[in-house]
Amino acid sequence: MRTAKTQEQLDKILKEYGECEIRNGIYIVTSGKVTARENSQVTARGNSQVTAWENSQVTAWGNSQVTARGNSQVTAWENSQVTAWGMALAIQRSPFAMVNGNKYVIEYPKSIIGWCERNGIAVSNGKFIVYKATDTDYCTRNGFKYIIGEQIIDPAWNSSTDIECGQGLHFCYDPIACEQFNNKPGHYLKCEVSVKDVAFYSRTPTYPDKIRAKQCYVICEVDRNGKPIEQEDK
Repeated sequence: MRTAKTQEQLDKILKEYGECEIRNGIYIVTSGKVTARENSQVTARGNSQVTAWENSQVTAWGNSQVTARGNSQVTAWENSQVTAWGMALAIQRSPFAMVNGNKYVIEYPKSIIGWCERNGIAVSNGKFIVYKATDTDYCTRNGFKYIIGEQIIDPAWNSSTDIECGQGLHFCYDPIACEQFNNKPGHYLKCEVSVKDVAFYSRTPTYPDKIRAKQCYVICEVDRNGKPIEQEDK
């Protein structure tokens, strides 16, 4: 395992690392072993292994394994395994993640209003903001094209609360959360959804950070942190 004690050293190591890409300042590790120190930010995917120290932040996906120490913080998604020691904290966002040590479990709410409150989303006049990740052509793998400034409707909509995936449009509470469904997004889109258009899943979900809705209004394109991106005149 190669260890970096400064951000500069981490930059150098990860740039040489064959299974890592740097996207918007975040290091995406898909295999192998990496140690994160100081204020570094790492996203662990696939079967990668990360050890987090000091004030580093790690987001764990897939079957990745993370050990957190110091004041580091790890968010556990999907089937990831996280162990948090000392002052480190692991936030368990998936019911299937395995978290040992210092953990904070985010329980799944009972309604769309509760889901919004859990994720810090304001509801105004029955509407709220969510995000969608698309490919470079603004389409999803299901063939829906998201056009900025337009209302998008799923003609195959099914309002049953027993459906978690399919038969509707799917959104997450922030752009980064969308990456569990599209790990190389071409675009992140800010969308507005009405509470009445949501069919809130009635069981314990496999993907607790997404919701399913009949339709949405596409407001604008944003970056990975939710900041609007100015569109060039065509």
